[in-house]
Amino acid sequence: MEREHAGVEAKYLFYEALQRMQNILTDDLMATTLANARARSAPPASTGCCAHPKRLATFSPLAKSQRQQEKRYLYETLYTCHALSREHEKAEQVVNELFNFWIADPEELPPGYVDQIESEGLARVVADYIAGMTDSFILLQYAQVKTRRAP
Repeated sequence: MEREHAGVEAKYLFYEALQRMQNILTDDLMATTLANARARSAPPASTGCCAHPKRLATFSPLAKSQRQQEKRYLYETLYTCHALSREHEKAEQVVNELFNFWIADPEELPPGYVDQIESEGLARVVADYIAGMTDSFILLQYAQVKTRRAP
């Protein structure tokens, strides 16, 4: 990446390298899955791949090994790095406060979610609602809840 993009900030090099690694894995998954389907006489699409006795969608052995290396690297240098620990703590606080808010005031949930409480249970509905949020939407919800609770 540094040779191809001389003088570019390290974070952009990192993102470009990560994107390329993901593209390589995606291409490998598609090619290996197609080869597996052809080699194993996959069932017709109408019966579905789930009816096949062996997994068809797989990585090649080389890509599987590279994927494991990538995962280790990302966990060691990105996901669990010290610089992000404060962000993880803040995210945990936001999720916990919103979860507790909707558990205490379920009528504040959108109507479609309120309708699911009886069949799914309040905690499951609140958890599903939060899990479906984008980062920007959850922060917007958090700001609105904080504003409503302000004295």
